[in-house]
Amino acid sequence: MATEASNMEMVSLKGLRFSYPTRTESLFNVFSDLNLSVGKGEVVGLIGRNASGKTTLLNVIRGTLIPQKGEVKIADTLVSRHGKRCKRPVVSIISQRPDAGLAPTMTVYENYIFAKEHKLSLNWAYTSRRRKACMKLLAKAKMGLEGKIDEQVRFLSGGQQQALSILLELEFPNPLLLMDEPTAALDPYVATEVLDLALKELASKNGTIIFVSHRLRDILERCQRIIVLGNCNIIHDIKEDINKISEKDILGMMGD
Repeated sequence: MATEASNMEMVSLKGLRFSYPTRTESLFNVFSDLNLSVGKGEVVGLIGRNASGKTTLLNVIRGTLIPQKGEVKIADTLVSRHGKRCKRPVVSIISQRPDAGLAPTMTVYENYIFAKEHKLSLNWAYTSRRRKACMKLLAKAKMGLEGKIDEQVRFLSGGQQQALSILLELEFPNPLLLMDEPTAALDPYVATEVLDLALKELASKNGTIIFVSHRLRDILERCQRIIVLGNCNIIHDIKEDINKISEKDILGMMGD
């Protein structure tokens, strides 16, 4: 359940209008006057049919896309207003590509050091203290990563790569984590392990998660709130009795 911190806003979207240009010089409208507030500590599932704007909304939140109208604010950071970027927010994102954000030809340990310091320095990186800290972090995944600390990332399984991405993102935590189909390339068992890892790690820091997935069971079992996108806006905002909602109910809402 959400904590008292959920009463404080982490994400604030007001009056958003966003459109993509088309080849005919017309506009493809994605959002019209969309408003959304997400509190600190909330775990929010974002669902909708194809082309409903799920990934677009995540990119608007992180500041890589700027809406033509409206305001985007992340905690105390004004991201954009009236079609102009103000400041890129500090957020973490995990995508459906397990190796996204990793350097595949670097070892697991080198990726850890690079994520920590954004540089590699042989003068200080290879110390027993830092290796022990890395091993302790890798053990949280319970996927045998600690035994692969000196292997290149490209030789890890998809699940191990995704788990490593999550651990590195959350070891140096930002208050907001966006997950865009993080388990799309994983088998159901590994997907469950990866999701539980992300939620457990961020919950321990009272972080906020906005989670996109086509696996409706994952959304229903793990989210405190479900946002359904459609018709260029939010068509359902479910905050109560989520445990009473079925996948069939969700599919019906998506077809509204």
